[in-house]
Amino acid sequence: MDMGWYGITLLVGYEYVDYVEGDDLLVEEQVIIVEAKSIDEARSKADTFGQPANDSDPSLTRNGRRAKSKFLGILRTLTTQSQNSGDTGILEDRSEISFSRYLVSSVGDVERLKRGENIDVTLLADDVGSGGSV
Repeated sequence: MDMGWYGITLLVGYEYVDYVEGDDLLVEEQVIIVEAKSIDEARSKADTFGQPANDSDPSLTRNGRRAKSKFLGILRTLTTQSQNSGDTGILEDRSEISFSRYLVSSVGDVERLKRGENIDVTLLADDVGSGGSV
């Protein structure tokens, strides 16, 4: 079987060492690219890549407070498509590595999203991949 490229969205959470009930928890979405023969192999490799987030680094801080990180898992697994080469498996300019669909409430919200402002969106579950949910 030929190798292919997969975009994997990893979730990493941060908890304050002095966490108290009511503190917000920071969660990062990290998109990585993995070469593998199958989606299962890609997810296995990505899981291994995410594990170092569980290391406790005593110098780690978030918002000026000591924190610890934890790998929360894989949110999405996406196959890549090259728009220029007819999906030859070769990554190049304009290769699509991530795709998500959101429902947005209004044209005004779309404009705020384009400006980088926070808005409420609904991530369509059919794009989560591999049985995940949002």
